Parts: sequence; C-alpha cells; structure tokens
Amino acid sequence: MVRLEFRVASGYRESAFRSLSAFVEREDSLLGTKVTIFNNGPLRIEGDFEIVDQEGKAFGLGGRTGVSLCRCGHSSNSPFCNGTHKRQNFTNVVTARDLPAPAKP
Repeated sequence: MVRLEFRVASGYRESAFRSLSAFVEREDSLLGTKVTIFNNGPLRIEGDFEIVDQEGKAFGLGGRTGVSLCRCGHSSNSPFCNGTHKRQNFTNVVTARDLPAPAKP
C-alpha cells in the first residue's frame, strides 16, 4: 500500500501560487500501485493506496481504486483534480528520468 501526505503552501511572492507536494511512504511493496504524471494535467494514482492529510487523517475515497490529484494548485476540490488546469492553461511537461543516488549522511 502507498500512503500519500499532502502539504499545500500559499503566498509565493505577490501571486496566489500554491504547490502540492506528495510524500510517498513505502510499505512492503509498491506492486499494484501506479502513479502516472500527465503532461499539463494531474497525477493519476491507481491501485492499492491511501491518501492522508498532514495530520494523518485519511480521505474517504468511496471505494475508488483510482483518483487524479491536482498539480496546478487551482482545484476547488484539492487535493483532487477537477479539471481547472485546462481553464488556467497550466503547462508542465514531465519526462521520466533517473534521480541521482541520495546523499550519504
């Protein structure tokens, strides 16, 4: 199972910029969980997962096995996507890449 926590910050310079950060906590295996990042759109999570707020309270997903999460910061249903990115002309193209190894302490 994957557990996602969300922290939303507002107030960047003089604009109403909001960012969404997802922190993924691995349990036994991520097998069966898939996260797809859509260019100019949301994150799509499918499979076995739980989404919690920063206090650890779980969102009720109504039995869903897939949800889309907002990346543009303008959804009125945050952290879930409601399609506002299309009206806001949100652009962010993502290509898969390898991350460098974590720094050693």
